[in-house]
Amino acid sequence: MKKKCMDCKKKLAAFTCVKCDSAFCPKCLEANDNHCPYCSDTEKRAEKPAKKKASKKKKKEDKFDMQLVKSSNVAEVGYNVGTLRVKFKNGSEYEYKSVPEEYHQAMLQAESIGSFISKNIKGKFRFSKIN
Repeated sequence: MKKKCMDCKKKLAAFTCVKCDSAFCPKCLEANDNHCPYCSDTEKRAEKPAKKKASKKKKKEDKFDMQLVKSSNVAEVGYNVGTLRVKFKNGSEYEYKSVPEEYHQAMLQAESIGSFISKNIKGKFRFSKIN
């Protein structure tokens, strides 16, 4: 799945920051002098992503044991190797990167999973929308 530009949110990204994995279209990257504005990287690190060969096999790292949760907003959550996957009842699904296992456990124990995600996950960890 191709990423959209982090700045304009409209165009498909052609470049990815090698430090923080933020994606940019050529126009927005040029407007930022080839620097990533999200990680404050001072080196010119954005480069075209390498083309990956399509693989039919799922890697072990990509597998999530999704659990149904009791929540008015969240349908399922899963955790694997520092990545938290959240599927909302409206059908949208997100992956949050570099999330410590403690956050996952605390979220499962929280009185309100949606509130926990809103206060402790959103805006604090890099994410990508799955669908």
